[in-house]
Amino acid sequence: MKDYEQNLTTLSWRFLPVALLFRASNWLQGPYFYQLYSSKTTILTELPGGMTTLYISGYVAGMTAGTLVGSFTDRCGRRNGCVLCGLAFAFTCLTAHSENLWMLLIGRLTAGIASTLLHSAFEAWLVSEATRIGGTEQKLSLVSTVLSSQTSLSSFIAIVSGGVATYAVNAVGVTGASDLALGLLVVGLILVFTTWRENVGVHLQDEKDEKDEKDAKKEKNEKNEKNEKNEKNKQIGMMEKDEKESDNNTIQERRSAMSVLVSRPKVIALGIVQVAYEGTMHIFITLWPEILQETVGKNEKIPFGYIFSGFMVSVMIGSELYKLLKTKMTMNRGSGGSGSNNIITMAFMLFIATVALLIPWLAKGHFWATLIAFMLFEITAGGYHPCMGGMRTRLVPSDVSASMITLFRVPQNMLVVGLLLSYKKGGKENSGNGSHTRLLGACGFVLCLSMVILLMVFGVFDARDQVKQKELEMAEREQRENLKSPEKRA
Repeated sequence: MKDYEQNLTTLSWRFLPVALLFRASNWLQGPYFYQLYSSKTTILTELPGGMTTLYISGYVAGMTAGTLVGSFTDRCGRRNGCVLCGLAFAFTCLTAHSENLWMLLIGRLTAGIASTLLHSAFEAWLVSEATRIGGTEQKLSLVSTVLSSQTSLSSFIAIVSGGVATYAVNAVGVTGASDLALGLLVVGLILVFTTWRENVGVHLQDEKDEKDEKDAKKEKNEKNEKNEKNEKNKQIGMMEKDEKESDNNTIQERRSAMSVLVSRPKVIALGIVQVAYEGTMHIFITLWPEILQETVGKNEKIPFGYIFSGFMVSVMIGSELYKLLKTKMTMNRGSGGSGSNNIITMAFMLFIATVALLIPWLAKGHFWATLIAFMLFEITAGGYHPCMGGMRTRLVPSDVSASMITLFRVPQNMLVVGLLLSYKKGGKENSGNGSHTRLLGACGFVLCLSMVILLMVFGVFDARDQVKQKELEMAEREQRENLKSPEKRA
């Protein structure tokens, strides 16, 4: 128990400060995204679709680069992926000062790539590091606990970030929040370089260790001219081989991730849940201010900053409820196991989220009913992330974890872009009059469908596994009985 607590403390102090700094920089920019780019109306008039096109471009970038950055992270290192995330976000912050349309577009594209890395590279590094310091026995518990703590702390930081961003904008101007976010990213990158150990996929790490051993042997034999020459020739041969294989590295990583999908239907079901829930979350983030404004009229002022803080409090509540539920289920692990408990918890959260997204449509413009429904949805977000992280840790091999996460972000971004484009295409006929709530209702239907798929797939394959386990136990029992009774065999 002491070893577990020590490993948890070590992992938490390495991971959480960096992850929270990167997320804080993201939270600082979020509340003033619309105000920042709406201040550049003269430039945006040159862009077809204006603000909507600018917003969608980030999702298109994440969709296009999703599998590429996942393969890069698994092969070149999870820490390098986090560094790339910080650099991409930093460039986006710098473009906030630009008055050039192309620079703004490139900034949104880099933001989309950085967002993909933020939700894949960090978790992949955490899983591998948890495996290294805690082994396979502690990996699942370490990852789930750290991610739950991250969710709770992120909510608190998001609440504070709203007020800090407001102060920065009032003091410096509309780019104040982006400037402050840039400072946090610099601090986060320094911590990554000084406190994080690089890790890659399991089989790739073995190759890296073998290469390090060869380099050490080479240094010991530098005085021997003949051995040195042989070593150089060997390296030349390896370099030629690497040049032939370098173009196939990304394809191999994709094939590894796809082979996991083909052989593990449960991972596919988990990916469908990721696409449905996280895609819905992005659409919710885009629409909630306009939906609340529609309930009171365009002339009424709404304190969006306080409402945003209320959402983050709801996320904290959801995270703490998940921790409490996880603790109780761990004490009764014999009643179904942590894996089945996570499935039940995820299905319950998907059901609550579905109901929460249907309420605004049924309430027909009632402000308080809509607001309470939105907070209920945010509560499910607090439990979703640690629960999903724990399920991925149990089902997805660590050497392709980043590739797997980003692989599913492609259809996730396609869902977001498709729904937002369908709304944009409708023009005036598709604006107002509850169209936003109908769009959220469609997202609720997608969540409900993903819940049904999750329960069906896990139910069928868990039942099959139980039958196989019982058959195996019966065969072993019969074998033991036969060994105890030689006369029966005669």
